[in-house]
Amino acid sequence: MQQKILIVDDTANFRHAVAAALRGEGYEVLCAKNGEDGLSLALTEHPGLILLDIAMPVIDGLSYLASLRAHKHLKDTPVIMLTASADVNHVREASGLGIQGYMLKSAFSLGEMIKKVEELIGAPAVFTHQ
Repeated sequence: MQQKILIVDDTANFRHAVAAALRGEGYEVLCAKNGEDGLSLALTEHPGLILLDIAMPVIDGLSYLASLRAHKHLKDTPVIMLTASADVNHVREASGLGIQGYMLKSAFSLGEMIKKVEELIGAPAVFTHQ
């Protein structure tokens, strides 16, 4: 079974680029354009990892994270923040809600993100037909 990763980000180009990179590595990727859709997907799909933006419509990333941590089946789901916000208060609040990483979009590297994903949930399983 592939490991599921949920990307919750309102910037379509960024979301699609990250999803393509992760799919290229063999991960199953789900995408949501805002926190509300992302929370609904997390509740139904139980991803192994969530990549989360902060500034989004409907439900922002920090509110999303607080809601996620309130659900017993999702409270331990690893979360990496992928955001344009370098606000130290955002970093502090997200850290207090138990994130596993904080990456700035301005200094973003797909290679570094994939490395962090592999550290948290492992490389995707490779199946061969014999």
